[in-house]
Amino acid sequence: MIWYNLRMMNHDFVSNASADTPSAGRGFDRRCEGETASSRYRITPEILDHFFAAFHDSNPLHRDTAYASSKGFKDRVAYGAVLNGFISHFIGVVFPGQSSLLQSVDIQYKSPCYSGDEIEIQSRVFQVSPATHTISLKLKLRNKTQQNLCASAKAQVGILE
Repeated sequence: MIWYNLRMMNHDFVSNASADTPSAGRGFDRRCEGETASSRYRITPEILDHFFAAFHDSNPLHRDTAYASSKGFKDRVAYGAVLNGFISHFIGVVFPGQSSLLQSVDIQYKSPCYSGDEIEIQSRVFQVSPATHTISLKLKLRNKTQQNLCASAKAQVGILE
């Protein structure tokens, strides 16, 4: 298991990410359709606090447990954009890694996440485009704590040589 330290607003915190990516760091010419990678992240109170500090999203679903409960949620709902942040980290650091540039993400949120939830990102290359030096990924974000699919996404990634 590899632990990643993420920096946000000059405060360190651990995301509890692990990686199993034997192909990370390979050049574009060695990418192939069907290639897979995965990594795990944990939504921590610190991540949610840093998100609030950076963006001031004061929606009570994210900030007030009583309000969230009154709307049928078991606790404060994590910001959906935190999952986008995990995707950004995954693509830029884990797979394909440092020689990549995230060009687009189309994400669909399926179920709410909460502080303490462990999220596993599973990716699969479904298209390789030599003309543009891009790969397209299908991503499944599985909430291992709640045993459900919390989001799915497609991403286009440029591979820099």
